[in-house]
Amino acid sequence: MKKAIILLILAALAALPALALSQIRPDDSDSQHQERYTRLQAMRVWIIIDTLNLDASSERGLAILAAIKEFSDQHQLLMIQRHALYEELRQMRTAQTQPSEETVASVAAQWRQNQKDFLELQLAELERMNELLTPAEQLKMIEAEETFRRQLRSAMSGRSGGQRRGPR
Repeated sequence: MKKAIILLILAALAALPALALSQIRPDDSDSQHQERYTRLQAMRVWIIIDTLNLDASSERGLAILAAIKEFSDQHQLLMIQRHALYEELRQMRTAQTQPSEETVASVAAQWRQNQKDFLELQLAELERMNELLTPAEQLKMIEAEETFRRQLRSAMSGRSGGQRRGPR
C-alpha cells in the first residue's frame, strides 16, 4: 500500500514540471517568469493547506510548509536549468554551422542529469512528506496535488483559446 501511495504521488508530481515549464514563453522576462512561478506555487500551497485542513501557524504546519518551500525552491532552480539547456539545444539546432558531436553530447548529458536530479528531488520530497504526514494526510496530499494539476491544466487550456495541445 505504501509503495502504491508513493508511486501515485510520484506520478502526480511528475507532470508538474512540464505543466509549469510550458508556461514559459520566449518573450517572458525573468521577472515575469518569477512572478508566474510564485503565483503557481502560492496556488499550490493554498490548495494543500485547504485540503489538509492545515493550521499554517502551528509548529507542525510550519514544518510542512517549510518542507514544501524548500523543495519548491530546488524545483524552480532545476526548471531554470532545464529551460536554459533547452534554449541551448534549440540554438544548436537552428545554428548556421552544426555544433560538434562532443558539444551536443555534453548538452544532452546535462539534460539527462537535470532530469535525474529532478526525479531524485521528487523522491526526496515524497519521503519528507511521508515523514511529516499521517497516511490519511498523504492521501489528502495526493488529492491536493491532483486538484492543483487539474486547475493548472484548465487555466492553460483557457490561455490557448480552449484548444488542447498534444494527444489526449
